[in-house]
Amino acid sequence: MERLKNVHLFVGEKEFITRRDTLVSIPNTYFTKLFTNKFEVNENHIFIDRDPTHFNYILNYLRHPKTKLFPLPHDPDLLEELLIEAKFYLIPQLKKRIKQVLKETQRKKEIKLEKEKSIDTKLSQILGAIDEIYCSLRDGKFSFKILNEKK
Repeated sequence: MERLKNVHLFVGEKEFITRRDTLVSIPNTYFTKLFTNKFEVNENHIFIDRDPTHFNYILNYLRHPKTKLFPLPHDPDLLEELLIEAKFYLIPQLKKRIKQVLKETQRKKEIKLEKEKSIDTKLSQILGAIDEIYCSLRDGKFSFKILNEKK
């Protein structure tokens, strides 16, 4: 029963409560090394001098390490920050998943930019054939009329 006790983690200024078994669920992580260290550790209260912003992701990953589609943010900046935390906590599986999501996010961004570029090109071609255009906004509706087309 000793292993099932709660551990109070203080990450930066925020407290997280979990079980020791959760923290050591993946071999060779920061936590497994911490709990098997030869130094004396108060296992009930542990302070980690890190920003707590992304620790929920770390802790949830430790709770569900076998979940293939572990939910991660899609913001590349947040993913980069989370990658730094996954490296600090020595969780290679999470690092790998974050890198996959970063690649997917980058690819989606590239596809979006390609579509926007294609639309801009088509719009430029259309507008290049128009000499004069009349635009108006009436009753909250935008309308336009081509006055002269280039020949």
